[in-house]
Amino acid sequence: IVGDDIVLNNVTNGSAMTLDGNKTINSLTLYGSTNYSINNSVLTIKTGTIERYKGYDANAPPHEYINCDVVLGSNGAWNIDSNGNNPGLYFGTVVNGNISDGGNGYGIAKNGYANCYLYGRNTYTGPTICERGALTIGGTNDTSAICATNTGSILVPGLCSLATNVILSSGANIVFSNPSNIPAATLVFNGGYLSVAYDKAQTFSNQIVLAGNMNIGGSGYLTF
Repeated sequence: IVGDDIVLNNVTNGSAMTLDGNKTINSLTLYGSTNYSINNSVLTIKTGTIERYKGYDANAPPHEYINCDVVLGSNGAWNIDSNGNNPGLYFGTVVNGNISDGGNGYGIAKNGYANCYLYGRNTYTGPTICERGALTIGGTNDTSAICATNTGSILVPGLCSLATNVILSSGANIVFSNPSNIPAATLVFNGGYLSVAYDKAQTFSNQIVLAGNMNIGGSGYLTF
């Protein structure tokens, strides 16, 4: 612990750290060379900032698991990165806890090459923006608009709920790897790429808005 910040570095592989009650900190910094978890209670991050560095091993991709609930105290800048030279989808930071914002309308801007996985039932209402790397939505994000810009990727593995808009800018993409019953209220394309992977089938029953080109690919099946 550095002042009001938590920095986790050189953590023994497989470690499970348990918070002794609810904690309020300025920021959280993770070094991702091993697998470890943060458990129990509620972690309030006043600046909303999470930084993730290092961590790439093709044979044993490392993950950091945040299993406690997270409260955003401000708009969050989440830089979830590898060593900068090995972008990939299969390592990064996994948030299994629920993310909220205390009713203040805060959101998350995700950057960095590694993946950030949101698997909780999230209630924050500000936008979720993926500017680079991958953002996997595996839980419930019914209150936050999802945006992908630049080279950002939104991955939807199924068994999730997205009830607000998903907006894709040129260079960004969204990939469905399993059928999802409620992929989004509205998909908005201003450029961007839509893909259904692995011979899966995806049905879109809600509105699709074309503010620019929509590029379609993948080996799956689409029904509009």
